[in-house]
Amino acid sequence: MNDYWSVLVSLLVLVSVGAGAAATTGPDAAAPTPIRSCTVIDTPGTYHLSTDVVNRTTEVCVRIQVSDVVLDGGNHTITGGDTNGTVGVYVGPQSNSNVTVQNLTVSDWGTGIRYENGSGKTIVNVTTQSNVDVGVGLLFSADVTVVNSLAVNNTFGMAVVDSENATLVDNTVTRNTENGISLVNATSNTLSENEVVANTDDGIELNSADGNWLRGNTVSQNSVGVFLLNSTSNTLTDNHVTHNEHSGVLLIAADDNALRANEASRNGRDGIAVEAESGGNSLIDNEVSGNTESGIRVRRATETAVSANLASNNSVGVLLRLAADTTVRNNTATDNAAGIALAGSESNLIAGNRLVRNLGSTSAVGPVPGTSRATPPNNQTTEPNRSAGLIVLNSSDNQIRSNRATNNAVGVRLSSAHRNTLDNNTVSKNGVGIHLRGSHRNRLVDNKAVANRDGVVVSLSHGNFLINNLAATNAESGVDLSGRHNVLFKTTATANLRTGIRVTGRNNTLSEVNANGNGAFGVSIRDSHISVLSNSTVNRNGDDGILLFRSESIVISNVTASRNGGSGFHLSASRRNRVRNVTVSRNDDAGIRLATSDANRVANVSAVGNGDGVRLFQSQDNTFVATTVSDSAGWDFVGTAGSVNNSVRGFALDSATVSFDGRDIALGTVHSPPAVPDNRAVLGRFVAVTGMSSDSRLSLTVSYPQAAVAEANVTEDSIRTWLFKGTWTIAPSTNEVNTERNVVSANITPAGETVVVALLGRTNATAETTATAARSEPPLDQAGQRTPTRRTSLGRSP
Repeated sequence: MNDYWSVLVSLLVLVSVGAGAAATTGPDAAAPTPIRSCTVIDTPGTYHLSTDVVNRTTEVCVRIQVSDVVLDGGNHTITGGDTNGTVGVYVGPQSNSNVTVQNLTVSDWGTGIRYENGSGKTIVNVTTQSNVDVGVGLLFSADVTVVNSLAVNNTFGMAVVDSENATLVDNTVTRNTENGISLVNATSNTLSENEVVANTDDGIELNSADGNWLRGNTVSQNSVGVFLLNSTSNTLTDNHVTHNEHSGVLLIAADDNALRANEASRNGRDGIAVEAESGGNSLIDNEVSGNTESGIRVRRATETAVSANLASNNSVGVLLRLAADTTVRNNTATDNAAGIALAGSESNLIAGNRLVRNLGSTSAVGPVPGTSRATPPNNQTTEPNRSAGLIVLNSSDNQIRSNRATNNAVGVRLSSAHRNTLDNNTVSKNGVGIHLRGSHRNRLVDNKAVANRDGVVVSLSHGNFLINNLAATNAESGVDLSGRHNVLFKTTATANLRTGIRVTGRNNTLSEVNANGNGAFGVSIRDSHISVLSNSTVNRNGDDGILLFRSESIVISNVTASRNGGSGFHLSASRRNRVRNVTVSRNDDAGIRLATSDANRVANVSAVGNGDGVRLFQSQDNTFVATTVSDSAGWDFVGTAGSVNNSVRGFALDSATVSFDGRDIALGTVHSPPAVPDNRAVLGRFVAVTGMSSDSRLSLTVSYPQAAVAEANVTEDSIRTWLFKGTWTIAPSTNEVNTERNVVSANITPAGETVVVALLGRTNATAETTATAARSEPPLDQAGQRTPTRRTSLGRSP
């Protein structure tokens, strides 16, 4: 693409000279006037070239100075001397009209045929070849038609300069050493059905040319197919622009042009490129395929509309690079390495696009100038695989809305992209549905990630909001969230084959999430600190409902975890976490399970119908407050393998409420209690205590309601902790009642055996009442006497 404005003007400007030794010729009234040599035509009429003409010295061979002339070459040739500034046929410089040149070959001149000034002229079936400047040149002309002509092996094939309303139709322009067809400062011209092939520079170039129409042209094997420079309000429709060395269609500093229903395929760079300082262009319903780089590239341009295009088998289907205020809507990008990509772009709208099978890897997206490529910590790669349905790289404040991405390596990928909004997109059957990497303060709202390998992955990213998204039936995780200060709100992760929601990092917040029916964990919080999970439901997952692993200072509140295949809550290698106001029910393993986890606080928990209510393994210094456990299939509370210094306060087992500290002990409800000794009555329910090792010990405080004293008709200060191991005995060592607090405290050392514990008080009953009570229970050591059956194994290792 040369700066050839001055070149073309100089080539087309011709001094007013005569035709050398040529004669002045007039028409014959009855028949065409024959021409046998170079001449000047200054009389209207029809002229016929009767022989080939060779003249290597004259500046102009045939000069037409009047209107109403037909020059018929009779398929002869006018040959010059390969000299710049010479012209084979020159119509002008007078403002004449109605001049036709036809059936002629003009070769080896500076300009083959030149029309200057005037209007209403025609060139038909003319060949201009091997001219050193221009094959056909129109200068300061209007309403000129060039039809069915050939321009071959010239410097410029055809040039329209400072002219308007010209029509170039059905011409072949090929193998010219500069541009095939050039429009310079030309307006309202039409190029239709031309074949512009194998020119060294541009096939068709518009330079400062406005309001022109290019329709149905075939433009191939040029450097650039169609080039618009500083040109405005042109329309390109139904053109076939293929196999060009660089871009198919290129716009630079060109505004308000419309490209509709063109094919731009198999070009060496981009199919259509809208480049520097261009604005307000529209690209609609074009097909761009098989281009080496982008199907459509918008670079350093603004307010471009890219709509309803088909982009396939390119490196990138549609690329916005350093672009702003561009709309990319309702396009289909399929079988590219990347479907749609934004690089260093801001304030664009990407909406309603269909992105399918974009699976390869491409470097065409980046890097973006001004961004760092320094190696990040932990040997993380600097440039992720560019394959995706939609890539947003180093771009901000874009709206990505209602797109569908299917069968891509990644559905939507954000890398170092900030403050973008992803709204109502559907991503399915991709490797990853939506992936944010090193991207901050983005909003993901109402998206659906279904049947991908991973649904939504947020890695090394901070301050993002994920609101009301669905992640379902993905092969790995529904949502995988890492980084800091991210918020996951009103998100549903269901029926994923492994984990519903996986979280790592610091200061992340999960609220009103539903993680149900996943194959493994509902919510897995790993290597996390100071994060929150609240007001959520985690049900019917294959393993644990909620897993905390190597996590610290996590707050979990107002959560329901039910019917999970593992535990409702499982804390593993985690410390200083807070669990409060939760319900865990019908979980196959434990309601709440702690393994090698210390200094956690669990409060206001309801655990109903779980395998075990609460289980501890090698866990210390934990606190349980106001925990209610009932209908456990195993133990209501069990601590094993050196679980010591755990404080349990207000632990309700069915109707018995206890507080305790201990080591390697298990507590459960007794469903078939033994008979109590004569003159003794039980307050509340019986508790089964099992020592899980030879070093088991328990400091137990059991509470009783004041009303139970009168109901049992006992002397309150006689209430003590009793143990049943075949026979009833008062618990040794410390064993005392606090009548002000309505509690009884005792130290118990079950040492690898099971005992039944109860609060018994001395009755104030009559002898008759005592005898009746004795008959109502079997003998204490009767073979039919049962102690509760309780699981004494250590359970699963963490």
